[in-house]
Amino acid sequence: MSPLPTHLYSGQSMAPLFRPGDALRLEAVALERVRPGDVVVFRPAREGDGRMAEEEGMVPPLPDRALWPPSSAEGSRRVVHRVVAVREEGLVTRGDANPGPDEGLVTADRLEGRVVALERRGRVRRVAGGRLGWALAALARLQLRALRPLRRLAALPYALLRASGLARRFWRPSLRTLTFTTPQGPLIKTLHGRRTVARWWPRSGRFECRKPYDLVIHRPAPLEAP
Repeated sequence: MSPLPTHLYSGQSMAPLFRPGDALRLEAVALERVRPGDVVVFRPAREGDGRMAEEEGMVPPLPDRALWPPSSAEGSRRVVHRVVAVREEGLVTRGDANPGPDEGLVTADRLEGRVVALERRGRVRRVAGGRLGWALAALARLQLRALRPLRRLAALPYALLRASGLARRFWRPSLRTLTFTTPQGPLIKTLHGRRTVARWWPRSGRFECRKPYDLVIHRPAPLEAP
C-alpha cells in the first residue's frame, strides 16, 4: 500500500483540532462518499480565496481560511475545513473556529481529499469524521466560546508585554535556526528543542510564531529587492 500524501497545515480556522505545522494525511474520496463531520481539502472557488490572515503574514486579510501547503504560489493554495452538510450539488463547509459556513458549495471538481490523520511531534493521530467528528467539533466550539471572554481580557496585557520587550530580559530560551530549500523559496525555521516555534518565508514575507515565543522572537525585516 502506498503511503498517504502528507501536507503541512497553517492557519487558525480549524483550531483547536489542527495547529500550524501539523502534517495532515489525506485519502482520496469521491464526493458521494463524504459525510457531514468529515474534514476535507479543496481548491478555493476563485482567485484570492483562502489567503492567510493578515497576522500570519499574507494580504489581503481573509481570516476564515486554513491552508496547505504553506506556499507563495496562488495555484497551490488549498482550504481545509469540515463538512457541515451534504447536498446533491456539493458540500457545505466551515472551519471549526469560524462563526458561519463558507460561501458557495464544494463541487466534485474542487474536492481533493479527506483528512484521516495528523502528525504532530512525531505522533500520528487519527482525525475523526462523520458523527464522531461532528460531535468533537461541537464540543470544541463550546470550549472556545467559554474561553473567549478570558482571551479578550488577557489580549491587552499580553500585547503590552510583547511590545515592552520585558520578557526577553527574563526568558531566554535556547533557540536554533535551520534553513530549508523549498520549491517556493527558502524556509527558515526557529526551533526550541525539537519543537518548531517559528517559520519565515523570506520570499513572500510570511512569518508565523507560536505563543508565547512571540514575546522573544521578532518578525524579521522584509528583504530588500535586488
